[in-house]
Amino acid sequence: MTALAVKGDVFEAVGDTAALRSAYPDADVTDLDGHSVMPGIIESHRHLLSLGQSLLELNLKGAASSQPSWSRFTGVCRKKRE
Repeated sequence: MTALAVKGDVFEAVGDTAALRSAYPDADVTDLDGHSVMPGIIESHRHLLSLGQSLLELNLKGAASSQPSWSRFTGVCRKKRE
């Protein structure tokens, strides 16, 4: 593959340069001078079990002293009793 056709933000076609120039005669052409093109990769899966477990645990991130930690702890205990 030596060419690709893009419409908006979607790859419409990939293939040979001559074939795509024939299929898209009015297209703007950008010569990448031998450089590669790679689409952005979006990692969208979730680890649901560990997410659920983390919501059941006491999160002490950012607690600079024992008082905020104790407040978070007692708040979690109150919620679990309700």
